[in-house]
Amino acid sequence: KKKFISEIDERKKSGKLSDPVKLEEANEMPYLQACMYEALRLHPAVGMSLPRVVPAEGIEIDNKFLPTGTIVGVNPWVVHRDQEVFGEDVETFRPERWLERDRSDMDRFFFAFGSGARVCLGRNISWMEMSKLVPTLFSKFDLQLANPEASWKETCWYVRYLLRKAFN
Repeated sequence: KKKFISEIDERKKSGKLSDPVKLEEANEMPYLQACMYEALRLHPAVGMSLPRVVPAEGIEIDNKFLPTGTIVGVNPWVVHRDQEVFGEDVETFRPERWLERDRSDMDRFFFAFGSGARVCLGRNISWMEMSKLVPTLFSKFDLQLANPEASWKETCWYVRYLLRKAFN
């Protein structure tokens, strides 16, 4: 959190941060952008596979032929925990991973908004909103956990639960 706040404070002191923060300013904040990528890597909004139907000619994936009509998919939660792509510390929130090395593989396997022709239509608006809102909030308020020593338990089932209710 200190690096993130420092980036905001430095830009504020040098007059490079508006109120509210402009998109152009946020795009020039590398640590902010890295934090957003890392947060969405660890907690993508969609927790299910992104299904696709194999085309008429079929397809070969991992040396296995899949016939027409087969449903295939990839789960962003699983892809984002590939140690070969994101490093051995994949379970750790570490925004620096997006800044310290060639990130082309990480960008290629970043599936928080899906990928390819069926990427989320709201991706750019969502990124713009986060880019502007997050630094604006942190530049105005000293946000802290009410009880930083508390033990946290995550339960990430919202999308799966809604889908099950919708189809049962």
